[in-house]
Amino acid sequence: MVKNKSIQRPSKEDFFKEFKSSILNSMLFPVYVKNQNLEYSIVNDAFCEYLGLNRKALIGNTCEFYMKPNDWLKTKSIDLAILKSGTPYKNENVSSIKQKGSNMIIYKNRFTVQGAHFIIGKMIDVTNIKSLESSLKLKNQKLEEYIKTNNELENFAYYASHDLKSPLQNILNYSNLFADSISHKLSDQEKTYLDFILNGTKRMKNTVEALLNFSLSINQKLELRNTNIFNLVNDLLADINFSLKSKESELEIDSLPTCVYCDPEIIRNVFQNLISNAIKFVGKGKKPKVKISSINLIDRHVFSISDNGIGIPKDKLNEIFEIFKKLNLQNEYPGTGIGLSFCKKAIEKHDGEIWLESELGKGTTFFFSIPKR
Repeated sequence: MVKNKSIQRPSKEDFFKEFKSSILNSMLFPVYVKNQNLEYSIVNDAFCEYLGLNRKALIGNTCEFYMKPNDWLKTKSIDLAILKSGTPYKNENVSSIKQKGSNMIIYKNRFTVQGAHFIIGKMIDVTNIKSLESSLKLKNQKLEEYIKTNNELENFAYYASHDLKSPLQNILNYSNLFADSISHKLSDQEKTYLDFILNGTKRMKNTVEALLNFSLSINQKLELRNTNIFNLVNDLLADINFSLKSKESELEIDSLPTCVYCDPEIIRNVFQNLISNAIKFVGKGKKPKVKISSINLIDRHVFSISDNGIGIPKDKLNEIFEIFKKLNLQNEYPGTGIGLSFCKKAIEKHDGEIWLESELGKGTTFFFSIPKR
């Protein structure tokens, strides 16, 4: 027969002593207690690890033995003031004890046991937080610089395009007069050269005008109001009816919202750019099919314009909104490369988003959202 060995139960005092010790040592930040003589009475494992000293070296001693003289005098003065007044203390300190360059927030407070005053202190390492704050501050500075540079570029684009518009028109006018007056005297090769000049000047004029309109639209203040998108789109389709018919386009319009808070002129231009692209970028001998629809979500309206066009390669999807970026040859699909950049800027000004899904040879769907206000 096996006799049960009696288990010795700890005394109440021993239990609470071990319990308090376990709680203190489970804390990841340094904690200590000093008595009225400023000697350490209790220290946890994190505090010992922080100082690089063992518990025996600390208990019963002040912090004078490991501090520089000036630091000790300052700490002594602060601790004596806490013991006398009971006023809590908080300070951020760049530690030079062990972890050089670490940022510690030090909290100290007085507590009393049977008439005797003690100081309890804890130290929170905020080095990583400070590093993140510095990084965030630097990023904000770079963002401000970017915004400033971006605004300067947009202003430059406006003034450059504005100042170029008139000279280019003069070049085009005189080139046309020149062509009319001497074309009968030119050889076929010379006529080809002149056509290159005229066509190049026309493209440049169109680009300058598009850039000027882009700058004006982006820099103007939004005139937000409740807008009937259904009427807006139908009015737009009536205005571009000739282009639609000339390409024998098929249009499908789902239900569109009748009340969206936006700038109607800018949103009309967004629809016009996306619909124009949908009927332009189709394969040879293919009739454009365009579908315009919307989804009414809790916090925003999402619009989509789908086509059956040539599609966009997946590796080019991120480039499509870059200004002057054209993925196709000019003689195949003429354009300025500004329209989609305008759409992106216009939707972002409305605090919305614009994105697309595309498959080569099958078509593209552009989406954009406008938040509800």
